Order: sequence, then structure tokens, then C-alpha cells
Amino acid sequence: MPWDSPDALDDLAANISPAQTCHVMFEAATKVQREELYMTVSNEGGACMWSGGVENDGKAHLYKRRLRIPPTHGKALVGEIARSRSYQIYKPEIGYVGQDEFIEYILSSHKEIVHHITVEQVMH
Repeated sequence: MPWDSPDALDDLAANISPAQTCHVMFEAATKVQREELYMTVSNEGGACMWSGGVENDGKAHLYKRRLRIPPTHGKALVGEIARSRSYQIYKPEIGYVGQDEFIEYILSSHKEIVHHITVEQVMH
């Protein structure tokens, strides 16, 4: 199933395990149309999933978020659940260590969220 299909979140939640390390931190918006998010995730093949509130324009559209620029060293999925929570999922390539990034676009507010990712070697 493609990562951008409407059923992708359900499929991912049912078929993947969480990464051993998954830390996410938002930085206060420095620009009106851009936010920064920093994430550290381990590289054993699990995914890092997080969610937050959504900016609602009162029209209750599903999938008001889009992946504008995908990551280079993994897969990402963004969207909304039940019109009230956003979700972001990132899964690095198994064994990759280093930096990655993807950009999410919020259609209703024309805002970008830049996800800066550090993929670390899994510690046993």
C-alpha cells in the first residue's frame, strides 16, 4: 500500500512497531508561515509517530495536511484523524545513521512545518 493512501495510517499502526528511541520537540514559530520540529529516532526499523491539535478553519476537511518534500532516508506520512488531531509518522531506512528532513504543508493556513530528524544507531 502506498504511504500516501487514505488507509496508510491504519495499515502502519497495525503492521509496524515503534522505534526504541522517539523524541519529538517543537520549537516556537519564528516565522508566521513556518514552524520547526526536531526529532531523534533510532534506526532499527521502527517508526516514530506523534500527533497534535489541528488548525481548523471550521470546514472540517480531512487530510488538510500534505507532504510537500519527502525525506531522503526514510518514509513519512502526515494527515488528520477525526478532524481534530494531526499525525506525523517517520520511519528511517534500517541501519541509516545521520540527518534527514521532510516538509509538511498545512493547506488551511498555508504553513510549512520543517521536520529535522536525527537518526541514531540503536543501542542494545
